[in-house]
Amino acid sequence: GASRLKAFFMITLPQIRFSVITGALLAFIVSFDEVIVALFISGGKMSTITRSMFLALRDQIDPTIASISTVMVLITSVALLLAQMFGKSKSK
Repeated sequence: GASRLKAFFMITLPQIRFSVITGALLAFIVSFDEVIVALFISGGKMSTITRSMFLALRDQIDPTIASISTVMVLITSVALLLAQMFGKSKSK
């Protein structure tokens, strides 16, 4: 007797929430890899972090890029580990 919208939010969404969260994390992570798109659409004083990293790699030798990459990998790994831990504990 529920409407489609209420049935979606009360039944379907709780069942697929981990997939939605995982998809959002994957989209966020993949968006950092879009250097080509960032190079074409950003310019002037406004630039994305990927464009700044690419230009820094091309123009200068600096350990900042390596440290940013390490932090990004660590954040991704921690996020995936947390998703695995909380996903397993709720499924039991």
